[in-house]
Amino acid sequence: MRIAARRDLILSAAASSMATHGYERVTLEQIGEAVGLSPTGLYHYVGGKEDILAQLMVDTIEAIARDTDALTGGHQDAGIRLSAIIRAHLRVSLTTAAGRVLSRHQDIVVSETYSTILRDARREHDRRFELIIADGVTQGAFIADDARTTARLVLGALNGVPRWCADDISPAEVDRIADQLIDFVVTGVGSAPRRARVAASPTAAEAVAGERR
Repeated sequence: MRIAARRDLILSAAASSMATHGYERVTLEQIGEAVGLSPTGLYHYVGGKEDILAQLMVDTIEAIARDTDALTGGHQDAGIRLSAIIRAHLRVSLTTAAGRVLSRHQDIVVSETYSTILRDARREHDRRFELIIADGVTQGAFIADDARTTARLVLGALNGVPRWCADDISPAEVDRIADQLIDFVVTGVGSAPRRARVAASPTAAEAVAGERR
């Protein structure tokens, strides 16, 4: 079997096992058994569990990018692109084994070598959201005072979904959640006239102090 194919087989087996049992509980021995290799044999293809996690992250970010491009269909409209990347993110993170592993281990601590790989992959993904939102502002489709902050808010909502949805969620339910989130986000950044900002109501203590004056 070619190295690339063997690597893909190992990553697939590892993702499935980790999605079921959790990253911490899965051993290299278990992964090796699933693909017919000893732990020593695995090291010909991966550097250990942290390496597997890093490769899953890179592959998952690439999968979201591919799915986004397919859903976008070449359109440059920022609204279409933002809707596409939201839907792609949810589909990959909720319906693929690798996506479920990574969504459940967003705050995992790994060694510096692999933390750099994980951080760079996340930054690439975050940057894609930021650029779409910035393009939407330029096109007059979005209102966002700070594209980076807005992107982080959207990603925060997306990354929170795996924490409360069922593990066996159906593709149809994923798309239903995506539809709701897309409506919420696109409406939130849409270029409709802003509502007047309402000053915060005074606290009870401030009101009493004002009366005393």
